[in-house]
Amino acid sequence: MSEPDSEVALGTPPRRRGIGEVVLTALIVIQLLIPTILLINPRPARFGWQMYTTAADLPLMTAIDAAGNERPIAVERLLAGPRAEIDYVPLLVAQGCGLVEAERIRVQPHGEPWVEVACP
Repeated sequence: MSEPDSEVALGTPPRRRGIGEVVLTALIVIQLLIPTILLINPRPARFGWQMYTTAADLPLMTAIDAAGNERPIAVERLLAGPRAEIDYVPLLVAQGCGLVEAERIRVQPHGEPWVEVACP
C-alpha cells in the first residue's frame, strides 16, 4: 500500500489558479494601466476624462480698420462655454470680419504668434 500524499492527508487540496482569478487579475491590471498611460498624454485630449476640466486660454483678437486703427474684440463675448481643445482661430476670423467693419483681423492663440487675415 502506498502512503497518501501529504497535502491530501492534511485535508487541503493543492492550490490551482482558476479562470476567475486570472480574469479578475487582468481586469485590475487593465483598470490601473490604462488611466496611468492616459495621464502621461498632453492635456486636454479630445474624449479624455480631463476634456472639460481644463479652463480654456482664449486667444486675443484685434480688428484693424482702413485707417490702420486697431480695436480689441472681446473674444469671451463671442464664445459660450469655450473648450480648451478646440482651435478657435478660423471661427474667430470669420466672426470678427462679420462683427465689425474691419479690413483685417488679427488673432493670437495663447502662446503663439499673431495670425493676420484680410476680411473679404
